[in-house]
Amino acid sequence: MAEPVVREIDIDAAPETVFAFFVEPAKLTRWLADEAVLDPCAGGVCVQVHPGDDRGSDRSFHMSGRFVEVDPPRRVVFTWGFTEPEIGVPPDSTTVEVTLRPNGSGTRVRLVHHDLPSSATADHEQGWTEMLRRLDSAVTAGRGADGQAMRHEIWIEAPQEAVFAALTTREGLDGWWGRAVAADAEVGGVVEFDHGFGVPLRMRVTDLVDGERVEWTCLGGFDDPGNPASDWGGTRLSFDLTTVKKADVAPPLDAYVSHDEFTVLRFEHAGWAPGARWFAFCSTAWAVTLESGLKTSCQE
Repeated sequence: MAEPVVREIDIDAAPETVFAFFVEPAKLTRWLADEAVLDPCAGGVCVQVHPGDDRGSDRSFHMSGRFVEVDPPRRVVFTWGFTEPEIGVPPDSTTVEVTLRPNGSGTRVRLVHHDLPSSATADHEQGWTEMLRRLDSAVTAGRGADGQAMRHEIWIEAPQEAVFAALTTREGLDGWWGRAVAADAEVGGVVEFDHGFGVPLRMRVTDLVDGERVEWTCLGGFDDPGNPASDWGGTRLSFDLTTVKKADVAPPLDAYVSHDEFTVLRFEHAGWAPGARWFAFCSTAWAVTLESGLKTSCQE
């Protein structure tokens, strides 16, 4: 066996906050996996589904492990391995040890991955470096969930069901916001976009009311700080739809619509970290995209 893979990162959040991102499925899927089934107690299952795009494959890879030690908020240990033999790390064959220590007002995260075969070390060194960066982004974004949000209201002269389809189907999403590779229209499903940057942008569907509402949580995807979406990890995007009659709109706003009924979209992008570099830029970009992209697509 090779030497353990050791990675450390400082995160500006309390250990209790960071610990939850290792043991709660809704938080672990913001940075490490697309899906997770977790029973955080000694002997409990630790099962994760990982995307295969970084291996040049459209397949998913299945991590099958168990928790060995769970000591909140200081330490969590779990076994690690994949059911797919091409990964070269069988289920339960290696161990990941995570230690969280207070560091001023934040937390130092130390991750040690034991018992990896030499053939898998380089991939895991690179992988854990990237994943811990995503962890930092997800935790930091979560801190600003209550106060840092952008909101837009768009009036669309198209039936509400048509606007909903534009938000929940591959064909609809293709029509206004880049190429949709996947669009699972159910809670827990993944919506994936290819915007031409070589890395997919993934969203988890966290709320869905047929014809009325869809909410995504961004699973991350763009690590380049020069890309505005690099601030998106862990943020939440919601689209709420209602039908309004023109007769109920008071002047002078009634001049903005010609149909007897229209759809009002209320959009929110929440969970941004305080002072995020790209917040203002993305607020403007969303207004343009929703108005000239989604609205135009639905009204054609």
